[in-house]
Amino acid sequence: MATFVIAECASTWRFGDDHLSNAYRLISAAKACAASALKVQWCSDPAAMATRRHGKVEEVEFQILAYPFEWLLKLKAECDRVGIEFMCTVFIAKDIATIAPLVKRFKVASAESSDAEFIDAHAKFSKPLIISNAFGSQAIRYEHMNLHCVCAYPTPIEQLNLSRIEMYEGNLIGLSDHTTSVLTGALAVARGATVIEKHIRLEKTPNDNPDFEHSLVVDDFVCDLQGQWNCDGHN
Repeated sequence: MATFVIAECASTWRFGDDHLSNAYRLISAAKACAASALKVQWCSDPAAMATRRHGKVEEVEFQILAYPFEWLLKLKAECDRVGIEFMCTVFIAKDIATIAPLVKRFKVASAESSDAEFIDAHAKFSKPLIISNAFGSQAIRYEHMNLHCVCAYPTPIEQLNLSRIEMYEGNLIGLSDHTTSVLTGALAVARGATVIEKHIRLEKTPNDNPDFEHSLVVDDFVCDLQGQWNCDGHN
């Protein structure tokens, strides 16, 4: 089975004077190294996101995820143009319906992985669901794929614990990788992972970006994918 690789650019393209051009470069890079999908994150209401995550309305840390919906349409169009799947993670229930027409599958972040009500809100759209699971098994009614995830950014290698991948039943398992190693994806595939999510950034992404430390520069991402291909029997 071929590995489905998600190139997660999160907020690493949100800098400088032309954010969309940054994102387009990441889309092109992800396509060039044969990633399966390019994923962004989006939030229409950072205050609501802060409240549901932290119980308070201090939304400053989430402002970087608030940008015009029209940008999502442009990112989707660019992914379609180069031939890579567009994905987008959202964090509040009202945004699910907004992105549903743009994506083939949903991806839920680890911080929302234990929120059964939020996860069930995806079900009516009848799309595949991938959940970054940092907290063990969940009693979720909506059929989904589990990605093993460690909530440390970046994740030290000694904390990755890839053996947990095998605790999930069936073939719908994977790794949401927050290490900066170019080997962990291949090792996860060797443990049975069929989906790998890896964060990427541009060389020029500022080091104060919230996703900087756990993201690979796109040239290193190519090396990571080559390792996964070799492990999965591809040349």
